[in-house]
Amino acid sequence: DPLVDHFRTRPDEPAPVVVAAAEVFAASDGNLSAKGREFVNALLSHPAPQVRTAAVAAVESTRLVSAAPKLLEILAENDRALPERVAVVKALRVLSYK
Repeated sequence: DPLVDHFRTRPDEPAPVVVAAAEVFAASDGNLSAKGREFVNALLSHPAPQVRTAAVAAVESTRLVSAAPKLLEILAENDRALPERVAVVKALRVLSYK
């Protein structure tokens, strides 16, 4: 995965660039490689809220069930902004995680 490799060698990319990468993964119709799934999961812990929100959207659109535990953690964090928490709820609904 060239895109994942790019970000592994450049971890300090500006947030808008990382958001664009998350949007590329979101558009993949759920056909993520193991590296891609790992990358999207890691974006859920990114310091920039817009990156985390884009990662949640990627989780939702790709139905990335492996991200469900992290989404539940995010939902329990009271310091997260309301739009981010709403996005998490929507993603969890699509994942049907129990």
